[in-house]
Amino acid sequence: ASLTQTMMGSSSPLLRLPQELLQLILVLVSAEERDRLPAQGDRDPGIPPVPWIYLGQICVKLRTALFALHELWADVVCTPRSSRPDVMVELLHRAAGVPLFIRLPEGPSDRIHTGVLLSTALAYFPQARTIEVSSFHALIRMWAVDFKNMKLPHLEGLDLDNETAASYPYPTFSASFDMEALRVWTPIDAPKLRRLRLRSILVPFDPRNIIELTLENSERFTRFHPPLQLLLDVLRQSTALHRLHIENWITEDQLAIAPAPGDTPITLPTLHALKITDV
Repeated sequence: ASLTQTMMGSSSPLLRLPQELLQLILVLVSAEERDRLPAQGDRDPGIPPVPWIYLGQICVKLRTALFALHELWADVVCTPRSSRPDVMVELLHRAAGVPLFIRLPEGPSDRIHTGVLLSTALAYFPQARTIEVSSFHALIRMWAVDFKNMKLPHLEGLDLDNETAASYPYPTFSASFDMEALRVWTPIDAPKLRRLRLRSILVPFDPRNIIELTLENSERFTRFHPPLQLLLDVLRQSTALHRLHIENWITEDQLAIAPAPGDTPITLPTLHALKITDV
């Protein structure tokens, strides 16, 4: 069988490529497969947990190259498609200790995040390289397990979107978290955090190492406007910032307040891109 496989491989230009080039091609193809998923693909039972799994079924050489791409497997351990316990365990094994990408999006009913996926994903937060959460129930559980005091040694990107909270009958949810953050500004323990997006929610963070910062507020959250002085203090410390996007975070009333005498200027020495909208 091995001789037959070798002969078949020698007749295919693709399979004669070095494994490093094969892996690069597999990364590009897997990204395309992921982007082609329909809007509700995460909930469609007809879509496999890993949309590019078929690439490993073509031949042994592609399978070997695919299994060695631990970063690819780390990116799909914690997603709605991988919410079965046996699937998550297998994907975690294939990730081989590579920091994870954890994504908890809002869904039509958001029920999936009350089960296995949410509980397991929260337990894996300390192993995460990137965390993206737009599920309202997931945000609630994050604070219930004291997210702000977790140690997140691998975290490089954090995206928290509280937009959907406006559709739920819990008016004190965001306000209580935000007020707590303002009362005691103790940054989350994430020394590698470089990319941060907060939408209609506030989490204390250390701005000194952030290179991409997005602060957004939904138009439906008219009550959510942190003090302007807090934003100014954050920007004064953002000495590594490359990209800054502020949307609906500052009110006209706040802009009308004159700066305090002796305020340190905001320099942003490394800034490359700036976007401020809906002021």
